[in-house]
This record gives sequence, structure tokens and C-alpha cells, in this order.
Amino acid sequence: MLRILFAMLAFAIAGYLYFVGVSIMNVIVSREASITSERLQSEVATLEQEYFSLAKLITAEGAANSGLVKPTETTFVKAQGNYYAANVTVSQ
Repeated sequence: MLRILFAMLAFAIAGYLYFVGVSIMNVIVSREASITSERLQSEVATLEQEYFSLAKLITAEGAANSGLVKPTETTFVKAQGNYYAANVTVSQ
């Protein structure tokens, strides 16, 4: 009976240590994820700022100077229901 009690005590201690270790690892991973998230948000903000500053430089005159032309005919594609792209009709 004493062996069973010692085995149960050892099992309880091992379980306690396991759950404490898992909790500590979750805190570390959470902090690391938070730091990574902040870094990515900073990168996105920088890219958005760059995009908006570059978007202001695009004008119709600049596009014409680059050789771009305005399309004369536009073709619209309408999907019928929830079908794949192969099941579409073209209307003009």
C-alpha cells in the first residue's frame, strides 16, 4: 500500500512539474509572438506609408508618357451562381 501511495505521489509531482513547464513555455511563446506581431505591424505601416507616397506620383499624364493607353473596349465576365471559373458567360 505504501508503494502505491509513493507511486501516486511521484505521479502527482511529475504532473505538476509538467503543467508548470507547459505554462512557462506558453508565456514565453506568447511574448515572442507579441514581439513578432509588433514588428510585422511596424513593417506594414512603413509599406503603407511608402505605397501612399508613391501612389500620389501616379497621374494620367505620367501613364500616357510611359506608353499606357486607356482601353477602348471593356469586357465584363459574370459568374452564374457558385460555379467554377469555367462556367461563365461573357457579355458586352
